[in-house]
Amino acid sequence: MLTLSRITILLVVILLPACASSPESSKPAPSLIKLLDYPQALFSAGTVIQPDDIFTLTQAQQNDFLSYFHAEQNQHMPAHQRLFKYLSAQTEGFTYKGKTYTATEAYAKQQGNCLSLAILTTALAKAAAIDVSYQKMNSAPVYLKHDKVMSISSHVRTFIYDPDFKPEPHTIVIRKPRIAIDYFPAPDSTKGNTVTAQDFVAMYYQNMAAEAIINADLDQAHTYIQQGLQVSPFNPESLNILAVILIKKARPEIAQNIYTYLYQTGIGTVTTLSNFALLKERAGDSDGAKLLLAEVDKIEDDNPYKWLDVAQRQFDKQHYSIALKYYRKAIKTAPYLAESYFGMARTLYLSGKPELALNYMRKATELAYVPEQEKRYSAKLYSLKSALN
Repeated sequence: MLTLSRITILLVVILLPACASSPESSKPAPSLIKLLDYPQALFSAGTVIQPDDIFTLTQAQQNDFLSYFHAEQNQHMPAHQRLFKYLSAQTEGFTYKGKTYTATEAYAKQQGNCLSLAILTTALAKAAAIDVSYQKMNSAPVYLKHDKVMSISSHVRTFIYDPDFKPEPHTIVIRKPRIAIDYFPAPDSTKGNTVTAQDFVAMYYQNMAAEAIINADLDQAHTYIQQGLQVSPFNPESLNILAVILIKKARPEIAQNIYTYLYQTGIGTVTTLSNFALLKERAGDSDGAKLLLAEVDKIEDDNPYKWLDVAQRQFDKQHYSIALKYYRKAIKTAPYLAESYFGMARTLYLSGKPELALNYMRKATELAYVPEQEKRYSAKLYSLKSALN
């Protein structure tokens, strides 16, 4: 499932969710309550949909599903298989566009991004009393630029469980029978962490806030992200977006307080600490930025694309030695990704090490998993070989 995942505003990259998983939320500490007690007069309050309404179907939509679900001719299938079959038929002509919709909207419009499809899946599961869960999948993100804002998509899949499963006596059950609903399974995807129900709901508000930022409506973006923080107060991606909104509102000092909180409480991510480092660098605190990047190195993150993202930004700034370090972390995390080896190759070449670059370029070409990528890397490999001869 693809969702808006990060927003870059010149200096800051922001991971929203929409689909990165986050630490489980709990009761906010007093320090967080104080942190978010900034002048609300900075923003005008907008309208926002409530969490339960995100997953509400119209009566006609629900009746159509339940009519199929309870039909006598379908009772030979387990309940979760009935849901899956109905959803597959319902989404056969679905247009996968980038907009985030509620369950009602996605059902009626027959379009939306993959978060919209996961929301629709959840709504149907609720109607049939079927349990769901969500898992982050680490796969290649999709980058979209609009003016000075860049959104980056990430991936989550949904599981639906058999509600009638009863284990045999004296048996150990690791988990109930389930079906994974993954709308765009990618060959390079790796399994990530579980996404809690609260963080999944927060993803909707993160996506809506991201759309509002792109549309230059900071008041509405603030309204959405405040609602998301009510659902999942400790969600680092929501706090990250709030920091971006405040930066665009010309209040970087409040944004810095948010990043400081994420850093000091240990719930910061690769993205948020990298953003904090960029904010310090922009403020002229290069030493502080270096210290934060050193902290980034200590984070254990199973998503190689986060390391690739950090490496790319260092490469763009011509910080080649730092970029190489993060490309190596990406390779260590997922040694089968061609992109990491390609990043190593071009960085080594620009660092004056063409022979080493050639070795990594060969590996990138060998691991390319789509024809377009293989063709591109083969051309680069040929050019590099020619330059060395």
